[in-house]
Amino acid sequence: MKKVLVYRANAAFRKFLTFEERSDFEVKVFPEGTEEGDIDVWIREKGAREYLMDDTCIRAWQKVKMYGWPTPQGFEWIFRSALEEAIGKLKVEEAIGEIVGLMLKKEVPDKIVIVQKCLGDHNLFGEKLKEEEVAEKLRVILEEVTGVPVKVEENPVPWKFYSDEDVWGEHEIVPQEDQWVFVDRHHNMASSGWHSRTTIFRLPMENLVQDAWDFGVEEIDIEGYAEAIRQFLPGKLQPQTLV
Repeated sequence: MKKVLVYRANAAFRKFLTFEERSDFEVKVFPEGTEEGDIDVWIREKGAREYLMDDTCIRAWQKVKMYGWPTPQGFEWIFRSALEEAIGKLKVEEAIGEIVGLMLKKEVPDKIVIVQKCLGDHNLFGEKLKEEEVAEKLRVILEEVTGVPVKVEENPVPWKFYSDEDVWGEHEIVPQEDQWVFVDRHHNMASSGWHSRTTIFRLPMENLVQDAWDFGVEEIDIEGYAEAIRQFLPGKLQPQTLV
């Protein structure tokens, strides 16, 4: 029976998870935004298989698993392991600091905001932490590197980020300050709802690497990062690793 690679699509996965045709495993990709309940249904119908899954699909698997089912192998750790190829840093804390330092060469923001909600969905720092713990570790790193005070918002709405100095244009508020917002890709504000002088940097690391590259940080070896990921992942599809 073929092994199965299962994940829910997002911008970073579309960039980095690319495979040639192979006969020894199949790939199931759920569209971005698919509810975990719909993933539950698919897993229940598919039954006991040797799975390699992203964190979202593992959570869905845990809801429907039955006695005797092989435990799925997670793969999101590979994005952390490949960091050395991208920027020469293997430890996540150092990698974030290096990336943000390079971002500062492009722009020094007036304010930085961390959206706390959903930060616990991914093991950003390689361990399971509560979202408020992730936010605090990230806040310390960002303030140390940028020198800009960082505000942690639990679950904000975009209009909260307009200040008293912002002024009305003909059709919209025209912001007077540049701001960076760090938000987990699972949060519904990861892709929309911000004003024109807000730059969104999504987490976890694979998204941050991609967003920093798109921001203009050319020092990141994006091709080296992608190749390291491609080299890591197929090896993890061997039968002996899926236990």
